[in-house]
Amino acid sequence: MSKTFLPLTVACCLLLALLSGCGGGGGGGGAAAATTTLASFIKWSSITPPDTITIEGISQDANYTTLNNVVTGIVDEVVSTSSSATLEYANDGSLERVTIDTPHTDVTWDRASGDFLTVASGVVAVSDPTGADVGIAIDALDPAINWEYQTFGIWETGRGTGSGTAGAITVGAPTTGSAIPVVGDATFTGIAAGFYVDAPGTNEYLTASVVTVDVDFLNLELDFNSTGTQKIKLIPSGITNVITAASNLDMSGTLSYAAGTNLFTGTVTATGLSGNSTGQFYGPNAEELGGVFFLEGAGGVETYGGAYGAAQ
Repeated sequence: MSKTFLPLTVACCLLLALLSGCGGGGGGGGAAAATTTLASFIKWSSITPPDTITIEGISQDANYTTLNNVVTGIVDEVVSTSSSATLEYANDGSLERVTIDTPHTDVTWDRASGDFLTVASGVVAVSDPTGADVGIAIDALDPAINWEYQTFGIWETGRGTGSGTAGAITVGAPTTGSAIPVVGDATFTGIAAGFYVDAPGTNEYLTASVVTVDVDFLNLELDFNSTGTQKIKLIPSGITNVITAASNLDMSGTLSYAAGTNLFTGTVTATGLSGNSTGQFYGPNAEELGGVFFLEGAGGVETYGGAYGAAQ
């Protein structure tokens, strides 16, 4: 097993602790049969394995460089609204293959090729055998997950090679702009996952947070907050399973969108960090939402990026 993969499985436990109503987990098993790619994702309960689904959404990537396991540079890329995730399920519903396709990242994890895909109560850890390409995602097809219309994932490629990408994606069935409520308030709750690099570039962490979004449909505004953030350190030459509090990475901000459209964005901040979040509503009547975020510090290479999903 790769040295990076064990911390990822611990991070799964970190996310599981934040998910309410989690049940038993699932692993791999059962070869994938003939599949049908769905051109238009509607909702998770409409999926019957075996199947391969491609879901479009919003992504945000950053290119990074390292020297002697120290991050020396991170360049944020423009948010993409035409990215996608492809998920292949076997007969027994196990996740067999995951592909992320953005303007800056094209990466696949395939159990048949020897990659690791481990699912625990809907939280997925993926890694190639070397630990160079890793990721965390939510498998909303798992009965433990209460989402119907969206999901998210984060990844990092090129670990230990000197350069790569770190990114996040939110995908699902977007609400049409005209179907978003025009009056009333709603509170969405969920979780976020991310990658954090400190200012010197010597420490990198996986993070998980509780997300609360209060939406004022009349004024087209979202009050975004992440709380209870926890982190787990990634060590290139070894492993760690120590989870610590990271309240400095709790985020807050106000996001907004234009009437009749389904794309919200705005500034979000954490302690010493500032950046943006972009997302959209999901479901026939904005029952759920999801987004990506990327924040930077004032000096060095300090950055914090990731994705989130939430439901009413």
